[in-house]
Amino acid sequence: MAEIIALSDFQKSKKERRIVLTDLLKDAVVIAKKSYGEISNEIFQPSQSIENLFKIKINSMLLESGQINAELFNCGSYIARIINQFQKEVPESYYAVDYFVRGVNDDNPLVLQKGADLCFIICVFFEQRKKWRKMGEDYYPNLGKQLYYMFYDKTKKTIGLHMRYNFKTIAEITRDCVKNL
Repeated sequence: MAEIIALSDFQKSKKERRIVLTDLLKDAVVIAKKSYGEISNEIFQPSQSIENLFKIKINSMLLESGQINAELFNCGSYIARIINQFQKEVPESYYAVDYFVRGVNDDNPLVLQKGADLCFIICVFFEQRKKWRKMGEDYYPNLGKQLYYMFYDKTKKTIGLHMRYNFKTIAEITRDCVKNL
């Protein structure tokens, strides 16, 4: 049965969504104006952390492409964070299905999230992996989307839902970001 929502509440939530998007756009413009770094003695010296560097580049690419919505900006910030995390930590396993099995068996949404993050990293940085494994081209994107949804379902954290529905889009943008960085 459908839920009845008071019109005043709907307008309020719509206004709140507009404020969030406005704040994200302001942040994206400020971030985009920051310098990536300098080339010194033919070596690139970043002026930002890896996380900020990716956040700057991803948000800039979103603005340039006209893909302006709060979900994608949140995904961009989240992706910058997981890329930073992956550069510092070695995954427990490089097989995403291991996270699926353990997450379901242990009823642990954080394990599901780590598996989804691994699928995303593989889609962005290791595209060739799908060519030498006996799996379809959509294996990692589909598994990643499913794991993000399972994470959302157990935690109700909206980043899981946003990543599920924007997985391919944000992966393509991040892949372009890596190529053009």
